[in-house]
Amino acid sequence: MLMVFLLFWTLVLLSCAYASITGGPDGRRASALVILASLASITGGGSENWIQTQYQVFIVDGIMLIALVAIALHSKSYWPIWMSAFQFNAVGTHIATFVSQDYAASIYRGLSGFWALPAILSMVIGIYLDNAAGWKRGDPTKVMPI
Repeated sequence: MLMVFLLFWTLVLLSCAYASITGGPDGRRASALVILASLASITGGGSENWIQTQYQVFIVDGIMLIALVAIALHSKSYWPIWMSAFQFNAVGTHIATFVSQDYAASIYRGLSGFWALPAILSMVIGIYLDNAAGWKRGDPTKVMPI
């Protein structure tokens, strides 16, 4: 379990550093959200007992979803939409525990944390693709293709 924890935080810190440096204001905002939500989820989801809905983690994931949608609505990039979609899946995992009280705790715990990985990777890949296409924020000569 310690190895998974270390690998996750290595991925988070390296991805957020990359996004903060090369992703412009959207990258910095998303990076701050990822780090804050990860820290808040640790304190909220520290319980090993995942046989009931983790309300603190659900609230953190819900706030994260709202913040990512706000970034996506004001961004010219597509990757915030991708991140929002993955975060929506994380929130859906929690909602599923409201609907069905008959679920496996290990599956709930795994799916709750799983969606963070594709969200973080979509941020990095999206920023990389924006930069590879030569699209720079604020540069009137470069227009994001639709």
